[in-house]
Amino acid sequence: MRLQLLLFFFLPVFYALPAQDRYSPWGVVPESDLKMTVYPSDSTAGAVVLQDVGNIHLDENNRGDWVVKFEYWRRIKIFNTASLDQGNLLIHYSADKSIEKINDLDVQVIFPDGTVKKVKSDNIYTEKVADHWKIKKVFIPGLQPGCVVEYRYKLTKSYISSLYDWYFQDDIPVRWSEITVIIPEFFDYAFIMKNIGKLDIDEQNKFKKERISYGEKYKAGISRFGMSNLPALKEEPFITTIDDYRAGIQFQRTYSTVLLSTDDSASVSWKSLAMRMCLMPDFGVQYIFKRYSENLWADFSKNIEGDSVEVLMEKARKFVSGQIKWNEDFSAYAEQTLDDAYRNKTGNSAEINMTVIALLRRAGLRAYPVMVSTRDNGKVQSEYPLERQFNSVVAAVRHHDTLTLIDAIDPYIPVGRMHAMHYNDQSWLVDVERPEWIKTTPPEAAIVWLAKMQLHEAGNLTGSMDVQAGNDIATLWRNAIKEEEKETFVRENILQGYKECRFDSLVISDREEVDKPLKLKMEIDITDAANIINDYIYVKPVLDFILLENPFKSEQRSYPVSFPYPMKASYVMNLQIPAGYDLVELPKQERITLPDNLGNITFSCSKDKLDPRMIQTVLKMQLKGLEFDVPYYDALRTYFNLVAEKTAFQLVLKKTN
Repeated sequence: MRLQLLLFFFLPVFYALPAQDRYSPWGVVPESDLKMTVYPSDSTAGAVVLQDVGNIHLDENNRGDWVVKFEYWRRIKIFNTASLDQGNLLIHYSADKSIEKINDLDVQVIFPDGTVKKVKSDNIYTEKVADHWKIKKVFIPGLQPGCVVEYRYKLTKSYISSLYDWYFQDDIPVRWSEITVIIPEFFDYAFIMKNIGKLDIDEQNKFKKERISYGEKYKAGISRFGMSNLPALKEEPFITTIDDYRAGIQFQRTYSTVLLSTDDSASVSWKSLAMRMCLMPDFGVQYIFKRYSENLWADFSKNIEGDSVEVLMEKARKFVSGQIKWNEDFSAYAEQTLDDAYRNKTGNSAEINMTVIALLRRAGLRAYPVMVSTRDNGKVQSEYPLERQFNSVVAAVRHHDTLTLIDAIDPYIPVGRMHAMHYNDQSWLVDVERPEWIKTTPPEAAIVWLAKMQLHEAGNLTGSMDVQAGNDIATLWRNAIKEEEKETFVRENILQGYKECRFDSLVISDREEVDKPLKLKMEIDITDAANIINDYIYVKPVLDFILLENPFKSEQRSYPVSFPYPMKASYVMNLQIPAGYDLVELPKQERITLPDNLGNITFSCSKDKLDPRMIQTVLKMQLKGLEFDVPYYDALRTYFNLVAEKTAFQLVLKKTN
């Protein structure tokens, strides 16, 4: 019995399947691939994945426990020097051998003349990158354009609620990608397809293979999926993460027909997942059981008697964010107890926001964790209970019919708001009685400039400017401003293009009042504000704006545009020009409205009727939409072209006497 199981794992599963015509065996590279100097489907590609082949199957280890085994084999062709790093290898895996192991790593290079060279162990390094993760690094010496690199390895993990994900696409083109999945008949896994177009191979449980466990025969269903000629994925501005657009498959366990020796608490619904998470030592146990927050509660509870729900939430937010500094690690789980985070004065996002939950629960409020996937972690799906798709936590309080979010990782985020990275369409409330999906929409990031300036004949500007920033911009600025360096902050963030700027006064208001906009009021003298050429003065009336250039350079777009938050900006400059000069020409007024009224921009420049030396410039924009599909791209690009044009335009003044 054991011999049969071992043979099933160690025999090359890639060759045990029906005849393949999409790839060649290990070490056998067709002459056409060796001679290839450019990839026909993408002549600009510096490298191409010739074949990506994987095998995932559930098996028993030598203790009789079920484990997930993954065999992976990749072959890459390198075309130019700039892409030589594509041949180097990084494999991430768990630092805990009881959770995951890596075996049988094999790397070799096939040179253009057909010579094969094995990569020695001296060029393979293991590096621990975090408490729970390691990276296996492979550096290939002597790699040159024209080489083919291929590598294979095996991973085994004990956590079977989900299998290994498979991605068909990469940041270089992929000629062929294929995954085989072998699952015993008494397991059931959902196959979650992401961004899948037409599959060249789509075989689910096409045929069964008989196996034996503890003397009992059973069948294993075999599924195969393959795709060919996949284009390279290329980063574009304003997306969540490139993985949101990558073709791939996730495998999530749904139920089991027999009790198993390992992981038989696997989730079958969102409610059962909530129940399981509440019993996890690094999750629910932390905020449910009081012994993990005794020191926190002793200090927090000294002055809360009689406080309203609203006051308690604000006190908890302020206490936790002031006592535990965020270590800038987004995490869905605690790596230390809540009291330890309090004692150490630092913690990840889960530890900090679970502390808020623990304190408010002990104060009698209905506080719960909300599981979040940050923007750079990718969007979540609600069809199947996938715990691992989340990578962070915020707090929520139910009061009457209202659900209020609290995010204490930043002391400048008020109750009711979250960190900008936590807004990613929807999040999941972990409540055993009433788990639910929450639609999370970020607040509008707003900024207003009001300037009254005098342009002097020498080319300098003097006068006042008031700036008011709200929501995420205000949070960002509050964190960046240090009282002793506030002038540097303004030069780097508001008057970026003006090195020679002197402040007669600079006052910052409401820095600690996080519910209010942040206000800056300054009296300034900018000596390099204008260019003087003979009898002409050229001056930009727009000194600052929310965007100073068009972020969308490409004429075409492959993916939808995703903004982190709605934006609103209003700029008004009242500029008095020097005596003896006149405006050569007033620019025309302009207005653009995006389709479906998702945004607009207006621009005007006019002389004051009572004082012709006073020129008023007004630039206003509002972007209401967060997601813009590809068909909107041309309109969006035109919109930002106008923003860039009007922030860069110059008034031309001519001497009249």
